[in-house]
Amino acid sequence: RELPPAVHYHGSMETLSLKTDCEKAFRDADEDGKGYLSPEDFKVAVISLMGYKPSKYELASCWKLHCQHTAEGEEPRGLSKAAFVELMLGRLQQQDNDELIRQVFLSFDVHCRGFVTLEDCKAAFQSVAPHVSQEVLEGFFAEVDSNSDGRVTYRDFELMMKHFQLVSKLDATRGSVV
Repeated sequence: RELPPAVHYHGSMETLSLKTDCEKAFRDADEDGKGYLSPEDFKVAVISLMGYKPSKYELASCWKLHCQHTAEGEEPRGLSKAAFVELMLGRLQQQDNDELIRQVFLSFDVHCRGFVTLEDCKAAFQSVAPHVSQEVLEGFFAEVDSNSDGRVTYRDFELMMKHFQLVSKLDATRGSVV
């Protein structure tokens, strides 16, 4: 299997595209052009954008945190475009991140066993990063294999990927400050 395209490129163009999708979902759900989404409009927009109907709890928490209020003590008017885009962009980026991790794991798990062996890891690296030495791969694998059973489960893989992403963000932040 080949690594998904998002592994090779994950940047601001994706964010711009997601933002455009959020704005379109907002416009489509705000049929009468009032400039905000009612609870029913919000459900339509989320279904269109995310593919699922938001729960009552999700709706209530969004309303509590993100809705425009007309005056002190009055009922919320609705969810503004800016609030909707901010809320959904965060969710889409997280969803995309989780999906990316899943796709990368599946590209390593060529036998669809739910775990990756050292041999699977070597084969994947051979196709995308042949310059990485066997010694480095073996050390990396041993570190990720949390219970030393010769298998990296999806959970181990996900934790490693999220840790790597956090470290990368911290390094990028430090680099921009210096």
